[in-house]
Amino acid sequence: MLRNLWLTCVLVLASASAWGQSAPETTRAQSAVATDEQKLAAIAASRAKLAQRYQEQMATLDHLKKEKASWRRDRELRGSLADSADTANQLATLNQQLAAANDALVTARRALVAAIDRELKAGAAGARAPQLAQLRAQVDAKLGPAPKKIVLPDAEIDPSADPEDLDQQAQVIAETEKQLASQVAGLDEQAAELAHVADLRKHNERAKDLMLAEDDQPHRNAQHSTGGSREAGDNTLSQPAPTSGGAGGGSGGDSTFGGSSTQSFEAEATFVLGEVIDRSTIEGLSRAQRSGDPAKRAEAAKQARDAVAARLDQLRKKRAQIEQRAKQLRKH
Repeated sequence: MLRNLWLTCVLVLASASAWGQSAPETTRAQSAVATDEQKLAAIAASRAKLAQRYQEQMATLDHLKKEKASWRRDRELRGSLADSADTANQLATLNQQLAAANDALVTARRALVAAIDRELKAGAAGARAPQLAQLRAQVDAKLGPAPKKIVLPDAEIDPSADPEDLDQQAQVIAETEKQLASQVAGLDEQAAELAHVADLRKHNERAKDLMLAEDDQPHRNAQHSTGGSREAGDNTLSQPAPTSGGAGGGSGGDSTFGGSSTQSFEAEATFVLGEVIDRSTIEGLSRAQRSGDPAKRAEAAKQARDAVAARLDQLRKKRAQIEQRAKQLRKH
């Protein structure tokens, strides 16, 4: 009896000790999440303010380009163009910071979920247990569903399989095809978006270099004697291409300069496609993402897209063969 009572006391003390160790861990993880949330909000606020400034600069450029050509107009136009190019580059930098902050917050939230689970397992009781459960539900809602790795199904024909087995095999392959098609579309869209971002950056850099060069050269008013000469004066002062959303004030958000939405897709793709495409292509996606260079990211996304599309084409052909085999068996 005394021995059993002693064992019970030891277990209770051990459980209390384990819970006592896990509770501070949960508190630290919760504090880390709060810190990362504040950091993300601060960067987002800075970006929104800068995006508003860019929108105003673009409006000023539009107004100046409509004015009659003059020394004053050309001088102000060059200055406004330089300012807008600088703002565009600052927005690109903020988008990279925003993406990094978002990734850090996701990591911190997952760490908090793990800490909550450890504390619950260690024996959190009383009011603490339902509080932890509620906190976990809130964090889970913000994390959203975890990405699932695409597993390639068996696409080889079993000579001994009956038509029903083949039909089921074909159905499994068809479901995987849908998943792969979704990845192809996403990578295709991302490659096009990032290529556009790279073109915008090149345009802004060329515009800035052009204005620096023009500052050292004399200018003259545009001529109005012919229809083409009026525009000739403006060609060297063309404004940065307005962007679709985000910096331009539209609804695109982070996508304009390759922000967190595309970063997140890349991070998930390296996991989701881990068993679909070769390791070198996956590593290429990861390296390009870390570089922050939209041109490299666009090329890596295109290569991944082509690799997934090739795998998808293979599966479709295999499924067609399986379906044909099932039809043949039904005829006999």
